[in-house]
Amino acid sequence: MKVNILFSNKREKGDYYYKIRVSNLMKFIDREDFECRKSKIIKDIYHQAWFLNKNKNILQFIPPTIYIHKGKICFINGRHRTALLINKLDVIPMLVYALDAYPSTTESSLEKNKITFEQIIISRVKRSDVFKLPKLPIQNLAT
Repeated sequence: MKVNILFSNKREKGDYYYKIRVSNLMKFIDREDFECRKSKIIKDIYHQAWFLNKNKNILQFIPPTIYIHKGKICFINGRHRTALLINKLDVIPMLVYALDAYPSTTESSLEKNKITFEQIIISRVKRSDVFKLPKLPIQNLAT
C-alpha cells in the first residue's frame, strides 16, 4: 500500500520528519517507554485513525512521534504503529522532536542525543516521498 506522510502544521522549530533505520531504532528505544501500554498481541491491522484520505489517489499516513532523551528514544505517540511495522519494514517514517526539546537537557545528554540521532536517521522525509507499507486491513480499533 503506497502512502504519503501527513505533514502537521503544528510542528515546532527543530521538529522534522525523518526516514528511520529500523535496525538501529531498536538498539536505542527506551524499552520501558515502548512497552508501557503492555500490548502483548499486535494484530496485522492498521487503525483507521492512522490515515487520512485527503488526496483520493493516495492515503496519508500519520507517522509515530518520538523524541530522544539521554540517548534513548521515547514515544509521544505511535508505539502501536511502530510495533506493527518494525518487523515488516527496514525504514519507518517518524516525526522527531528537536534534540534539545526536553526541559532538562544537559550538554552531555544533548551529545548522547546527537549520537543516537545520527545512528537512526537516513534522511529527511520530503512531501513528495511515497512509502510502501505492507498491505493490511484498515479498521477502527477503538471499538
